[in-house]
Amino acid sequence: MFAGGGRARPPKLRNSFLIYLFFPLLFSTALQCAQQRTQNQAIKIHSAGQDHTFILEVANTPEKREKGLMYRKSLKDHEGMLFLFDHPKRLCFWMKNSPIPLDILLLNKQGVIVKILKNMKPYSQERRCFKNFAQRAIELKAGICHDKGIRVGDSLTFLKN
Repeated sequence: MFAGGGRARPPKLRNSFLIYLFFPLLFSTALQCAQQRTQNQAIKIHSAGQDHTFILEVANTPEKREKGLMYRKSLKDHEGMLFLFDHPKRLCFWMKNSPIPLDILLLNKQGVIVKILKNMKPYSQERRCFKNFAQRAIELKAGICHDKGIRVGDSLTFLKN
């Protein structure tokens, strides 16, 4: 028998109450994790009569754009990062905490390469800026542009994932 003041809840109701109390918290946490999951975009760069396909991580938030490829120890030849901006702007890049040398392609809204910052030095805090406006940027392993003949004026196509 229960010896105390007040009404006791049966154990099943108490457990159900805890589930209903914590379910929204668990659901919202899971939703946030799903939204922060890495999004990839397949692209094709048409250059000198050839198509080159890359799988790029999408950096479409200020936090993802700020981090970029920092702390990455390796990058395959077909991998990189795609930076998307809402409006054309003057873009600057640096290599702080980035151990891999990179080529950075700057593109206009139409997906045409307007500048290539070649062989960005690992860990450099020197800012390299593009004086004109660009709306997208792609970071690739250094030397890929040279090896594949990718140059200013080449165009990018988004592929269906």
